[in-house]
Amino acid sequence: MRLELEPGFLLWLSPIQPPRLDVIFLRVIELQRSGVFESTGALVDSLRSVIARELERMGVGEYRVDIREDPDWGHVFVITAPASASEALRANLELQRRLPGVPIVVKWTGATDVTDEELVERVLEIAEAGGFRARAPPGFDAVQAVREVRENR
Repeated sequence: MRLELEPGFLLWLSPIQPPRLDVIFLRVIELQRSGVFESTGALVDSLRSVIARELERMGVGEYRVDIREDPDWGHVFVITAPASASEALRANLELQRRLPGVPIVVKWTGATDVTDEELVERVLEIAEAGGFRARAPPGFDAVQAVREVRENR
């Protein structure tokens, strides 16, 4: 099977074994970061299509996929779905398992049916599944943040 990702760049897949999307896209992202691709348009569109296909396979009904540029993470795929927090977090975890290395965020418009503690646990699980490490923004003071949370309880 031949997959053209960008004019002049072809990726050959074995017809014997089904392709592992996570391996393919991690390699493509690595090539993009190393300067093989002059533009990321085709890569981003391709990833958006793969994410949409995975959402459909997972049975997610309505959704919208937006792409945001982040100075630290690059292209972040933001999915908005009319789901509860627990449903959105489950979908986010499954997407990160299927596409590790691709920054994906699922926003929910339904009820927030998880506690703050559950939310933190789920976000950490999602980050681990995606192969991401937590990063604090410049000037972030963890001690002060914990102190504020404790004072507001």
